Amino acid sequence: MLLSRIDRYIFREIAVPTLLSLGIFSFVLVAGRTLKLADLVISKGVPLKEVVGLLASLFPSFFSITIPLSVLLGTLLAFARLSSDAEIIALKAAGISLGRMLKPTLLIALLATAATAWCVLDLSPRANHDFRERLYRLASEQAHVALAPRVFYTDIPGLTIYANRMHERTGDMEGVLIADLRNPKHPATIFANRGRLISNDDDQAISLALSHGQIHARSDEKASYQVVGFANYRVNMQMDDGSPSGQRNLKMKEIPLNELFSRIPGDTDQARRALAEIHGRFSLIPTPLLLALLALPLGIQSNRSGRGGGFTACLVVFLGYYMLVSLAGTLVLDSGWPVAPTMWAPPATLLACGLVLFRRASREQELAVLVFLQRRLAGIWKPHQQDG
Repeated sequence: MLLSRIDRYIFREIAVPTLLSLGIFSFVLVAGRTLKLADLVISKGVPLKEVVGLLASLFPSFFSITIPLSVLLGTLLAFARLSSDAEIIALKAAGISLGRMLKPTLLIALLATAATAWCVLDLSPRANHDFRERLYRLASEQAHVALAPRVFYTDIPGLTIYANRMHERTGDMEGVLIADLRNPKHPATIFANRGRLISNDDDQAISLALSHGQIHARSDEKASYQVVGFANYRVNMQMDDGSPSGQRNLKMKEIPLNELFSRIPGDTDQARRALAEIHGRFSLIPTPLLLALLALPLGIQSNRSGRGGGFTACLVVFLGYYMLVSLAGTLVLDSGWPVAPTMWAPPATLLACGLVLFRRASREQELAVLVFLQRRLAGIWKPHQQDG
């Protein structure tokens, strides 16, 4: 694809705010998680290398969101700037139509679409799986490190563990006391002579193996108190997602695409979820392209409300679109709506809106709804500009 000087100029005008937006949005998302992960280093003594690995595993999922958003904002700001400086009028006077201006816009959008496809189809599933693997390994190792003799261990929600003695080399415990309050209706207190923390890499289960002890359980429903003795007993630990670690299954977002396709045959709930995940991933790929098509006419006609109004319009469009995506997933999984039409409805809606706006912008027509929104946004931003 050969680019003229004007094409390269428009390309740079879009590329600069797009890349800046990508950096800013990615930093904001990473900063929110960094504060939580930093607590692992400060309070839990987790090695910094492991925390950096966890943070790196989150980037592909972030990029699948920040890349489309950056293309939307970058395109909108670029054409809003061109329009406010009357450069759009000058280009049209030189015989350059909006269709011609769309060429460099689509080039950036296609590059972003390719990057999004790589993230959604390949990087994100592997990164999500790597994140949960690292989290499991840290949970296993951290429990070994954190458990200390004569110290109450309360980092696991609903569980309090106490050991009177602990062998440093083997991790074996003596005089174990466990208060299990994960089920408020059936609280239990467990006493055991010995115990050892066991992690199983096959099913990713973390459990505490106890020997020679008693379980003291109370039931609020029957107002009864029971004491049960045991020779061997195993207590499942609790992972961050609230499910017993022994029942941990791969989430759909962790599963590679080829394995998802293998789960489709059959009329089961898992097959339907796999099909919904496949359509969900593929329907996210064209998002940068569709948002760029929408942002071009929106940017040209949003110059009256200023850059602040353009930024607000960008957030409204983006949040509205992803609300539709979330709603489509809910309707498919919870209400039994047909998978393909429902999952592809948000991209189809975005495409229709983009084509309508682009056509009207090409004919220099304004949408009444857009004019109303511009006036409302201008009313919001002008007082702030005057105060500044």
